[in-house]
Amino acid sequence: MFLKSMLSGSRAAGRAGAAGMARTLSSQKRRMSNVPIHPGPTGPDKRLVLAYSGGLDTSTQLRWLADKGYEVIAFCANLGQGGGMNDEDFSGIEKKALASGAKKCYVLDLQEDFVENYVFPIIRANAIYESRYLLGTSLARPCITKTLVRPALLLRALAPVP
Repeated sequence: MFLKSMLSGSRAAGRAGAAGMARTLSSQKRRMSNVPIHPGPTGPDKRLVLAYSGGLDTSTQLRWLADKGYEVIAFCANLGQGGGMNDEDFSGIEKKALASGAKKCYVLDLQEDFVENYVFPIIRANAIYESRYLLGTSLARPCITKTLVRPALLLRALAPVP
C-alpha cells in the first residue's frame, strides 16, 4: 500500500486501488520533448578520463561521450578481479576501448596498493555490511578514483561538472 501511494503521489490515491493508481500514473506521463538534452562540450578543451571496465555500460558511455565530441581516455584498474587462476583477462580491453571511441586506454595494475591500503585496513577494522558481508565493490572505488585523478591532471582533462 505504501509503495502504491508513493508511486501515485499521495496516501489517499494509494487507497483508491489499482484503477485509481493507473489513472494517476497515466496522467503523469513525461513527454520526451520536456527532457533537457545536453548539447555536448563547448570550448577548446573537451578531454576527459573515464573509469572503464570494458563492460556494456562503460563501453556505451564511452561511445556516447565520443559521439558528443569529447576526447575520451579510458582508464582501467586491475585490482586482482577473479583471484587466483581465474584472474580477469585485460589483454583485449585496450582494443575494445579504442574500438568504442577512446583516444587512449590505460590499464594499471593496482593490486598491491589495493591490498595494502584498502583491504588490510578493512579487515583490521572488521568492516562488515549487514552483519555478514565484507565490503567488496564499494571498497575498490576509492582506490580507482584516487589513481584515476593523476592521469586526469597530467592530461589536463575536464573537471567533473556538478
